[in-house]
Amino acid sequence: MKEAYRQISNLVERFERNIEAYRSPAYNETQLRREFIAPFFEALGWDVSNKAGYAEQYKDVIHERAVAQIILAGFLSLIYKHGKDNK
Repeated sequence: MKEAYRQISNLVERFERNIEAYRSPAYNETQLRREFIAPFFEALGWDVSNKAGYAEQYKDVIHERAVAQIILAGFLSLIYKHGKDNK
């Protein structure tokens, strides 16, 4: 728990230190996902990059999966799963 807190605190500090760069139109969703969202969930114990080598239906995170419902542009970049349910 302490390690997760340290990692998340570091993410928050980095974000605050460089907030203007992150607000720039040049900073995109992929950068945000790689630099903050994935490390945040990894700190919480999620296997974001599928290091366990699970088959698609068992992964903690599914990347770039189209969904049946139209959400924003019709795509979700990430789906975080809890058990068999998509979150």
